[in-house]
Amino acid sequence: MNNKSQESKYNNNPQQSRGGSQYGNSSSQGNNSNNDDIDFSEISKSILRRKRIVFGVTASVFLFFGLNTIHKRIYNPIYQGDFTLLIKDPIKTESETSQQSIFKDTALNSADNQIDILIPFLKSPLVLDPLAKEMNISVRSLIPRITITSIGANTTSKGIINVSVKGPKKEENIKLLNSVKDLYLKVSLEERRKKLTEGLNFLNKQAPFLAAKTNELQKKLADLRIKYNILDPTEEGIILKKSMVDVDMKIVALEQSNKRLKQIKSEIQNGALSVEGFAETLSNSQGDGSTNGGLSVTGSQQAMLQEVINLNNKLSKAKTIYRPESLVIKGLESRLEIIRPLVEKNQIELVNLAIDSNISKSKILYDQKELINKTFSQQPLLIQRFDALTQDLLLARENVAALSSTRENFKLELGQETIPWKILSPPQVNPSPISPLIFNNLIRGFIAGLFLGIISALIRDRLDYVYFSPSDVSDELGTPLLSHIPYVELFEGVREEKKYILDAINQLNSGNKKEESEDKNQKKYQRFFYQEAFRNLFTSIRFLNTEKKLKAIVLTSSIPSEGKTLI
Repeated sequence: MNNKSQESKYNNNPQQSRGGSQYGNSSSQGNNSNNDDIDFSEISKSILRRKRIVFGVTASVFLFFGLNTIHKRIYNPIYQGDFTLLIKDPIKTESETSQQSIFKDTALNSADNQIDILIPFLKSPLVLDPLAKEMNISVRSLIPRITITSIGANTTSKGIINVSVKGPKKEENIKLLNSVKDLYLKVSLEERRKKLTEGLNFLNKQAPFLAAKTNELQKKLADLRIKYNILDPTEEGIILKKSMVDVDMKIVALEQSNKRLKQIKSEIQNGALSVEGFAETLSNSQGDGSTNGGLSVTGSQQAMLQEVINLNNKLSKAKTIYRPESLVIKGLESRLEIIRPLVEKNQIELVNLAIDSNISKSKILYDQKELINKTFSQQPLLIQRFDALTQDLLLARENVAALSSTRENFKLELGQETIPWKILSPPQVNPSPISPLIFNNLIRGFIAGLFLGIISALIRDRLDYVYFSPSDVSDELGTPLLSHIPYVELFEGVREEKKYILDAINQLNSGNKKEESEDKNQKKYQRFFYQEAFRNLFTSIRFLNTEKKLKAIVLTSSIPSEGKTLI
C-alpha cells in the first residue's frame, strides 16, 4: 500500500465528502478566485519533480547544437571579406555661391539621404545583374552575400561605405570582392556622367526662361523710369526732402524779415528811427548778403537820403562854429524841415513795398512747398515698386550668371575621366570563419535546450494525473482531509504477497530484541506514525458531525486492495 493509493482512498470517500461539505464550499470559492493567477511555486515544484526530463532535454539539445556547430565549422565554414569606399571628397572646398549650389543640386537631383538611397541601389539587380552573369550565378543568390553599411553616424563621416561579401570559399570571396569593387567604381563613373548629362540638359532648358524673365524685368524698370521721369526714386526722395527743408527755412526768413520791416515802419512813423539809422539798417542788410527783406532804394531815393545825411552833418559842424540864431544854421534847419517829410514818406513807401514783396515771395514758397509735399507723398509707393523691380532684376541676373557658371562646370566635369569614388582599404578576406561561432552556438543550444526541457517537464507534469501531496487532493476536491495515512516501508510487498497488515505489525512486535537494529528502529517509528494517522482519522470521524450521530460511513477507492477492509 503506498501513499498515493491511500490519498485516493480517502478523497473518494462519499461520507468523507459529505461530512466536509461545510468547509468545502468556502475552500472551493477561494480556489476559483485564484485560478487566473500564475502560481510560480507550483511551477518550480513541477520542474524540480521532473528535473531528469529538464536535464535530459537540455543535454540533448546542447549536444545537438555542439555537434552541428563542429560539423559546419569543419565542412561548411563561412568566410567574410570586405573593402571600404570613399564616395565623397572630404577636402573639397565650397567655392560655389548659394545660387550655383541650388542649380547644381536641382540639376543633379541631390538629396541629404543620398547614402540611404545609394545602398539599395548598389544591391539592386540593375547593378549586380552583369556581375551575376559573368560569374554564372543568379542575382537572387548573389544579393544576400553582399552587405553594404555606412561607416559613422554623424554627417562628417557619411561619405564612407563598407562593402562585405560572405561565402564558403576564400578564393571565390576574394575574386567576388575584386569584381564588386571594379563594378562599383565603374557604376560611379557612369552614374556621374549620366547625372551630369541630365543636369546639363535641364540647365539648357531653363536658360531661355531665365533670360526672358530678366529681359521682362529690365523692360518694366525702364518703363517705370520713363513714366515718372526718374532714375532712382530713393535719391530723388532725398533731394525733395532737402528742398522741402530749404523752402521752410526761406519761409521762416521772410516771416522774420516782415516782422522786422513792420517794426522799422512803426519806428519811422513814431520818429524813433532817424534817417541815419534807416540808412545804417539798409547798409547792414546789404553787407550781410541778405535780400534786405525786399527793402531796396532807387537812385533818386538814395540821393534824397544822402542829402539829408549831408545836411545833418553840415548842421552839426555849423553848430560848433556858428551861433544857433545865425543865418547859416537857420538855413540848414529850414532845408531839413522841407526835405525830411519827403524822406519819411519815401521810407514808409519803401518798407511797404518790401513787406508786399515778402508776402508775394512767401506765397510762392508755400505753393512750392505744397508741390514738393505732393510729389514726396508719391515717393514711398514709387520707391517700393522700384526696389521690388530692382531686387527681382538683380536676382534674375544672379540666377542667369549662376546657371551659366554651373553649365560650364558640368561641361568641364563631363570631360574628366577620373573616377569619383576612391578605395580606402583594398579587398581582403578574414582567414578565420565568421560562421558558425562555437561559443555563440553553444550558448544558443544551452538556452534552447533549457527552454525546451522546462516546457517538456511542465507538459509531462501536466499530463501526469497523480497527487504528490495531501494539499493537492484537498485543493482538487475542494474539501478538507480527515486524515493522511503515510506510506511505510514495513508494508512493502503486502499486496503482492497477499499478507495482512496486522500480521506484519505483530511480526514486528514479536521480533527478537537482540536483533534490533537501526533499520528496525526506523520501522517502529514509521509504525508509530501510521498508528497516529488512524487515531487522527478516528478523532476526525467522531467530531465530523456533533449535532447528529453518524450511523453509516461508505468507503471507496480508485483501485482494488487499497486498504478499505483495514479501515
